[in-house]
Amino acid sequence: MSVGDVPSEILKSAIERKYPRVTFTWDGGKFTNPLHKDNHSGSPEELAKAAVAVEVTAERLDIDSWSHDLRKKVQKLISFIRASNHLDR
Repeated sequence: MSVGDVPSEILKSAIERKYPRVTFTWDGGKFTNPLHKDNHSGSPEELAKAAVAVEVTAERLDIDSWSHDLRKKVQKLISFIRASNHLDR
């Protein structure tokens, strides 16, 4: 099963990397939110979508193979998005 284009194995791996004290228990249900508190145990109770997305992206993309200029531009875009969403606190 997958969430959008993200296979459940990658989602599980990303959550476990970001939140090592969480056990991911989502059953792959098409109409359930895999990040909902009923789909994992441990702490924290709330999983941050943006943090999980960063981990998923890091696993799915070989960022190290990108040119220095591209990495720099993507980092600038990430910083802009984070600042626009008040995530740089």
